[in-house]
Amino acid sequence: MNQNKTLIDLRSFGAIGFQDAPNGLWLGKQNYRPQNLLLEKIIDSCIENEVNIMAITTEDDSIRANFPEDRFGFLAEQIKTLNSPYRGEKIDNILMLLEKDQKKVYLINAETIHPAIGDNWGGLKVQVIGRSMIPKNQSLPKLLEYCQKESLPTLLCNSGQSQISLAFAETYFDKTAAIITHDANNIFPKGVEHLPIIGKNLRKFSRSSNRGAKKLFNRLGSKNYISEVAVSSSHYLHQIGKAGIYVDTKLLDFTSGKTILYSLNAVLASQIFQNKRGYNSTFDVLKFGFLLSKYGSDPDRFKGAQSSYNK
Repeated sequence: MNQNKTLIDLRSFGAIGFQDAPNGLWLGKQNYRPQNLLLEKIIDSCIENEVNIMAITTEDDSIRANFPEDRFGFLAEQIKTLNSPYRGEKIDNILMLLEKDQKKVYLINAETIHPAIGDNWGGLKVQVIGRSMIPKNQSLPKLLEYCQKESLPTLLCNSGQSQISLAFAETYFDKTAAIITHDANNIFPKGVEHLPIIGKNLRKFSRSSNRGAKKLFNRLGSKNYISEVAVSSSHYLHQIGKAGIYVDTKLLDFTSGKTILYSLNAVLASQIFQNKRGYNSTFDVLKFGFLLSKYGSDPDRFKGAQSSYNK
């Protein structure tokens, strides 16, 4: 990689979840214990995968500040206990700087927003860069209007999953900064939805979803200051940076959270970057889907752990 380029992963969850319940959810299931060393593991993974900037992403209905569901805030608290050769600084509520052996990694706060119960976005989700714990229960147009007003870059997720999602994405295409045309989790061939039992759940991880989003961008992108981007959507540390964007380092201003968002908005609007389009492994995607389907809706799944979901 050209040393003047920086690799940005604009959508990474890091792990399935940062909770450490006695039943193994989630760090135990992924062999990421101990919880208090999670930030060090993320730094190591970013450096190993040559990721300079990662948008650490939250997606939860219940989020208390600095609890595991508030991923950026939770990791920022671990800065206080970092030991040499690791060090870090929370610059503000948007940006933190981390270092190991003079190698730097920046984490940007981010959140994936899905529709409230009873609302219909046609399968779309919105990746918001620069903030988490965003007001919930907003309609899609209100959410995008809010993010534009706050100068928060937004990415449309899942645009190509179906004709309905494509229609929604086309309607709101010009209200966003970019459309995700390559999600590294979308690995299965077209027709996977016809498989018995598991086909319905695997459909959203089809490569046809990427192709549908790409066709939409090709048709509408040249008419707007909208970009197409690749993301890892990583739920395992080794997946961080599997997909992302390469940006000229000189175009980015790391002085503060506001300056990094301003420069990132400018990069996306001008389309001055290159996409990295890698794929996560079939095994990882299948395991992720299995774990979520088995444990993801258990109301007591985080019993005995620090969690926003526990009363």
